[in-house]
Amino acid sequence: MEIYTKFELSSDLQVAGSLYCEKLVDDGLGLTLLLRDSKSERILSINFEYVYSFLKTNESYRLKTLIAIPDDQYLILKVENSKFLSWLHTESKGIYIQHDIHHFMIITDNEVIDILSNKNPTVQGIDN
Repeated sequence: MEIYTKFELSSDLQVAGSLYCEKLVDDGLGLTLLLRDSKSERILSINFEYVYSFLKTNESYRLKTLIAIPDDQYLILKVENSKFLSWLHTESKGIYIQHDIHHFMIITDNEVIDILSNKNPTVQGIDN
């Protein structure tokens, strides 16, 4: 069974409203998500320096997962006993099993974005 825990953000990065994914960029700097807070219009930039895999899914296709999460107000979750990570190890024939890979889940108003990375994300606020 997957276990979801809140990834703590600093107090100045708290979200007031719903989040919307404005942009997702996968380039030489890693994976960067720009999320807009519907109330404050503030943009949060979330960057994962190295990503093994990621999956972006419309939230309506992830209802079973969303129901299992105790509080849907979390911005970033860490997932233990991850099915996604198990899938990666199976598909790669276990060559990354010794890597310290973590499953992060980002929930916006319209999407669930799953990221497998060996480093915590860098999160910054961008005021408009």
